[in-house]
Amino acid sequence: MNTVKKMENFTEKSFKNYTGPDREFKQKNIIFGYNGRGKSSLAKGIIKEFLINNPVGSDSYRFFDRNYINNNLLLKESTNSKIKGVIANFGKKDVDVEKQIDLLESEIIDTTTIEKEINELNNKIRTEIDKIHDTKKGKIAIQKKSISKTNDEVIALYNEDLEKAKKIESDENKLLIIKGDDSLEIQKSKIETVIIPPLNIILNENINEIKEIFSKPFDDIEIPTSKIVEWITNGLSIHKKGDKCKFCGGTPNLDLIQDNVNKYNSNEKQKAAIKLTNFKNEIDTLNLQINRILDFKNNIIANFGNETIKYFDNIESNVNLLAGFKEKINNKIENINSRINFEDEKLKNILSSIKKSYDSINQVKVDELKILDEKISKLNILIKGAICLEINNNTFIKNNMQMISQKQKFLNEARIKNQENLDKIKALKDSKSNTKDFADHISEILSMLEVNLKLEVLNDDYIIKQSITNDKLQLDDISEGEQNLLSLLYFYYELFEDKEQKNLKSSINLIVIDDPISSVDDINKMYVLELIKKICELEGVQLFIFTHVWEDFCNICYNKADKQNTPYGIYEIKKDANGSKIVCAKTNETPYKHDFKDIYEFSQKQDCSDMTDCEIYHYPNIMRKILEEFLSFKVKNNNPTYTNFNNIKKVLCNDKPTSKDEMAIGMLLNVCNILSHKATRNPDEILKSAKFLMNKIENVDKLHFDTMKE
Repeated sequence: MNTVKKMENFTEKSFKNYTGPDREFKQKNIIFGYNGRGKSSLAKGIIKEFLINNPVGSDSYRFFDRNYINNNLLLKESTNSKIKGVIANFGKKDVDVEKQIDLLESEIIDTTTIEKEINELNNKIRTEIDKIHDTKKGKIAIQKKSISKTNDEVIALYNEDLEKAKKIESDENKLLIIKGDDSLEIQKSKIETVIIPPLNIILNENINEIKEIFSKPFDDIEIPTSKIVEWITNGLSIHKKGDKCKFCGGTPNLDLIQDNVNKYNSNEKQKAAIKLTNFKNEIDTLNLQINRILDFKNNIIANFGNETIKYFDNIESNVNLLAGFKEKINNKIENINSRINFEDEKLKNILSSIKKSYDSINQVKVDELKILDEKISKLNILIKGAICLEINNNTFIKNNMQMISQKQKFLNEARIKNQENLDKIKALKDSKSNTKDFADHISEILSMLEVNLKLEVLNDDYIIKQSITNDKLQLDDISEGEQNLLSLLYFYYELFEDKEQKNLKSSINLIVIDDPISSVDDINKMYVLELIKKICELEGVQLFIFTHVWEDFCNICYNKADKQNTPYGIYEIKKDANGSKIVCAKTNETPYKHDFKDIYEFSQKQDCSDMTDCEIYHYPNIMRKILEEFLSFKVKNNNPTYTNFNNIKKVLCNDKPTSKDEMAIGMLLNVCNILSHKATRNPDEILKSAKFLMNKIENVDKLHFDTMKE
């Protein structure tokens, strides 16, 4: 192990590129330094210097200072309702663990708010879904989805209903408008009332007969036309034998006329003419029927959809072709002996095409009615499908489902992160080094010192209680001195491998202790001093002990000679215009003499602009002690206050004060009694009062003055 011999080019606060001390540090070093002269800076600087030549980490040294309380004795209010009071976690490791636990606990996300927001959104969505359900179902008895289902599950069930509904009605637009009312029955009734006029297509047998007439030759016998024969036949029906002719007034031979009509009608030519006339009449009738159907075209299309348009287009295009056949029939009737080509197959195809389109229109009606009948019989399924489409198209539900998805993702991630942190917290708590041995040991010492405190281990934490009442303590119940005592006890306890404190940890090569007695109650100061003396006796480790109280410094140095063959080095931190420095110290000076020399050296300064805040507090306090001690040599009442002004005036001025002296004494008392307790920066008054005090003591007691300042 490389020990710290001296500081090399050390710069920190009042130390300015300092190298020293001139006489190197020893194995055990006790250093005095008033506050403001770089004592704490030097303590930290020694550790840095040590780590330069011993880079083995924090395990190789131990450092006690004012921050040790915060770093190693962590006091906090318990958050566990079963453990009220104060939990104390001792040791740097445990404090670091506790700080990590606090950090991890602060990172735990409160998921209850997010869960509440998700629940509220889910409730709003479910309300909207049920509202759609009630609106669409109307008076039809369709149950809502189970309230125990999540919204995702409910929507999934409705989508299953939609698939079933689409097997009945594949058109989502039609499905969407279905409601639980009599709209389907009304639609069916409307379809049923749609008129599709009858259509009687000419039989193929009739066409074949006409074809035969067109291809058959006839003789040249003159017979009246079928119209005339028909006219004569009609005339015979209105005449009786003996009647005058109703047309010409003559007396007709009705029997002869009847014989001639029979002869005409039995003639092949006449028969053919009659068939042609009848066929022409069939074509006319067909045209009338088709025109009637076309009159209902728009109504049929409006009810059956655009699918029927093609059928009407086909009928209209073919009906125009019938006009040519009618013209051929008329020509044949007028000139039955003529040879005219008759395209019977073409006519058959035209009529077949018209019939097919007509039948298709009728079939659309049949199919529509069938579909409606099926829809009416399966209305529940269709309504459920319509409900699903309404839900799927609902913007409010979509937006809120998307918001839930985002929040759920964040919630899932937060839960995972929270669990990771909880696992880490558990692992950290499991790693804490609390032991009952330490609690018992500290409680025993506190009892011995008559400090009304004790430690107990509960759920891997230390609980501080009053030893008499056994009450758990709050933070305000534990004084700064008691906290400092607990910390120092732990610091000492932690140095050793064993609970008997006999074997120092082999890894420790350096111990630095800065102001161990600071804030410790007077009643416990002697125990702490004994503890420090025991630390001074440790072997195999370099030691630095700092204090700003001369009396404590002298007590620690008692019986420790700073000689060539001893392990002890005894030093003091001085400060001048060039900054702080380390010098050898004498431990046989009384506190009064040491303080006197300090004020004397200060009084020799010509400028005090570089005084630190610590010195502004320090010098008035020291001056007060010197004045009080010097007065005790001269008068019975040595109180350095205005109430003792006359005695002070008598001692410092040989009872012959000038008005200027009285003003200076007043300023001195202000400095000693006000500036020593108040953060008021007035260094000029402090320096003037120091010069005045030293000058007056020199005047009234030159021998005392010379003895004390040397």
